Amino acid sequence: MANICITPLLLIKISSSGTSSYPDQLQEVTIFVVKNERCKQDYGASKITQNMLCAGLDKGGKDSCQGDSGGPLITEEKGKYVQIGVVSWGYFCASPNYYGVYARVTKYLGWISSEVGGYGYCST
Repeated sequence: MANICITPLLLIKISSSGTSSYPDQLQEVTIFVVKNERCKQDYGASKITQNMLCAGLDKGGKDSCQGDSGGPLITEEKGKYVQIGVVSWGYFCASPNYYGVYARVTKYLGWISSEVGGYGYCST
């Protein structure tokens, strides 16, 4: 994985099949990473760990939701999409000041590599 600096206001995307209807095309929204310290203000310091990252919009309106768990949180780096998170949890879908919480992929690279390391990687 490329060295990507995950900073607040990093432009990211989440994809989903939707919650109220089932469209033929995968849905996506563009949101921003927020500092974990900001996320702790809403969820409490004990609920947000270094293995997580938070993302969303202050005003709400765009978010991952129930049924999206396990889906990718991606960003574009040098013309390539890179997964930086996995949809995990949150309170209220797309509500103001309640950001989505994601597993931080970089914290699990050792485990991921040990699980898929023998399978090789595609170059494209």
